[in-house]
Amino acid sequence: MLPALATFLCFAYFILAGPNAASGQLSLKPELSVTPDQNAVRGENLTFLCKGPYGNLTFALMKAGNLSQEKNASAEKTQFNIPGAEDRDEGEYTCQFKSQSTPLEWSEPSNTLDVTVREHYFEPSIRVLPNRVIKKGSKLAIHCSCRRPNMQFLLYKGNERLQQKDPEGQEATFDISGASEKDVGQYICYYCTRTDQPKVCSEISDPLIVNVTDLAKPTISWEIDADVEGGYAILCSAPEQHRGSWFSLYSEGHLIEEDKAGALAIQVRFPINQSTLEYQCMYRVEVSGALADSPLSNSVIVGNDFTLVSNIRFLLSGLVLILALLFIAEDCYSRKKEGQMASTGPAEDMTQCKDIPQTLVIHDSV
Repeated sequence: MLPALATFLCFAYFILAGPNAASGQLSLKPELSVTPDQNAVRGENLTFLCKGPYGNLTFALMKAGNLSQEKNASAEKTQFNIPGAEDRDEGEYTCQFKSQSTPLEWSEPSNTLDVTVREHYFEPSIRVLPNRVIKKGSKLAIHCSCRRPNMQFLLYKGNERLQQKDPEGQEATFDISGASEKDVGQYICYYCTRTDQPKVCSEISDPLIVNVTDLAKPTISWEIDADVEGGYAILCSAPEQHRGSWFSLYSEGHLIEEDKAGALAIQVRFPINQSTLEYQCMYRVEVSGALADSPLSNSVIVGNDFTLVSNIRFLLSGLVLILALLFIAEDCYSRKKEGQMASTGPAEDMTQCKDIPQTLVIHDSV
């Protein structure tokens, strides 16, 4: 009798609670998502997707803990639609599921989505590459992006509409080539739906100020470091109007060191210990709140110009010595010739010519 009663009770529990109670499936939470975005605009259609662990479930969409919609689904997920979103549709949404065969218990609530309804989409983000301050003739790219795909992006400079793009993703890139003074100014962008049913646009982005400058090259030189045996120093100088700049030293194309000049200084000094490398430098200034880099300086190889100067001085000294010897030899020869013509003359006049190298005495070929 007792075994039969136990079997009956187990069978009754299985029928009433269903197989999910034994497997613990109702303890799983469903997943809730919404498209196109939980930050909706007025009149936009919203689609909630509730996904459970298996099929043949009853799904419920809850708003602030109250039942909003309920659906049976043979698949493991279902959709709930809210056409033409209005202010009353704002709130916190969750979803739950239960078995259709044993509809006695609901699952745990899903993740919460806080839906807002606005007049406009949120503003896009705007940025520029490579920098907000570029040199003349350079190329820049202005990027405008949002969280929604397949939107229409518009770029403005001041009140002038410049470009429009319809990318497939969430970002549009606006290219500007050969930058000049006409490209200096304030840029904004925004995005809209591509259709007029309804035509909804975002708020405008934050302003982006672009400057075009033509910084001069720095000058570069080197000197022997008197404080360090065998040491040298690179001197990098900016134009007078760019005092207190940041300076960078490069060798063979690699950044070696950075330093900032004093508030009133236009030059920095970089100590180095290698004299066979090629060095360049540049400076960085602030223009309208953004940093701008100068072109790289000319190249300098430490020690090369010192050797050249030394060689030039040696050659000049040798030429001066040779010329002096030639003048002395010419003078001695002239005196000797005059003595031969007069057949007389003080012998001591020729003594000063005894030590003149014979290779420097000019002979009369006549």
